[in-house]
Amino acid sequence: LVPEGRRIAASSPKRLVTMCMAAAGVFTVMAAVVTVTFEFLPASLGSKILGETWGGAHSVMVPIGVAAMAGGVVAGALAGLRSIAAADALLRTRVITTPAAIVLPVGGALLDGGRGLAIGLALSVWWNVIWFWKAFLRALASYDNGSHPATTVGIDQPVASGGSAAGPQDPQDVSDGC
Repeated sequence: LVPEGRRIAASSPKRLVTMCMAAAGVFTVMAAVVTVTFEFLPASLGSKILGETWGGAHSVMVPIGVAAMAGGVVAGALAGLRSIAAADALLRTRVITTPAAIVLPVGGALLDGGRGLAIGLALSVWWNVIWFWKAFLRALASYDNGSHPATTVGIDQPVASGGSAAGPQDPQDVSDGC
């Protein structure tokens, strides 16, 4: 997604939103299909697949599925942020969302064991949806207004320091202009 997103962003940043939303939709639908399939799987078949753990696994199937669906939505925003090389926005958003990613599942586990952990995980990933899409749309607005770097570093493109996108050729040369 990222290489295609980069190409799209270079010609039409607004089309990048469409691509990211489409990707998020596909990932989310795939997660929903898997969740529904396992939720309505007959217990006899579930037990054949997971053995004795089927009962416990089935009890957390819906919250884990909801978390996976949220992960699909987040994936679209992440692809967008990476496509426009918005590392600063990505890092800032990770810092903002990390406490919820720890507190909500742990709090849920303390309140209701494995099921509470799964519910807390789902809540934390949906929290991420809000923040990562907000970060992507803000970063894209800046990118669209011309504040993006004049050059985009790709896998095979040289960087200003004389190295490559994989890193400077000389270990002493760490000034990459960023």
